[in-house]
Amino acid sequence: MLVAVHKLPDADWMGFTHAYFPVHAFYAYKLRDGWAFSQFGNAYLALTASQGLRLTETGLSARHELRSYGTQNVWLCHMGRAAADGTFAQFQDAILALDVTFEGLAVRLTSLRGETMSFGWQGPLEINGEPQAITGFRHHESLYGVADLPAEEMVVMFGEQALRLSLA
Repeated sequence: MLVAVHKLPDADWMGFTHAYFPVHAFYAYKLRDGWAFSQFGNAYLALTASQGLRLTETGLSARHELRSYGTQNVWLCHMGRAAADGTFAQFQDAILALDVTFEGLAVRLTSLRGETMSFGWQGPLEINGEPQAITGFRHHESLYGVADLPAEEMVVMFGEQALRLSLA
């Protein structure tokens, strides 16, 4: 799950936040009750934003982008999979049944896995009522590589293949 809180300047020239959502790349997608759902293989994705969502239908980003208009916004992203969440339709129904409350630049919710969470522009990230650290981490840390902050370069390894990213 991901929570992204955006507080753009009032004079921001675009006036919206957005998410890449290339419908042609998914096995299936559905816009339903303020959420955008997608399926790729046995993996599922659900996106929503406190200011609502709209799939672009014209221009260069037509059917490739979700937009949410407003300078203050909270986006939620849930990920799931068939083994844990059933069919794509069952995943959608489970997401729509979640308790989600947006209040300005904050959100309180219960996740698909039953955890309660609250987070916003101000105050701590809390999971099940316990404050969580949101600073002091490496730039990247996974089975595929590690990069400390600040990093000028990141190397991601998979088997004998490597991807070198210049961050300078």
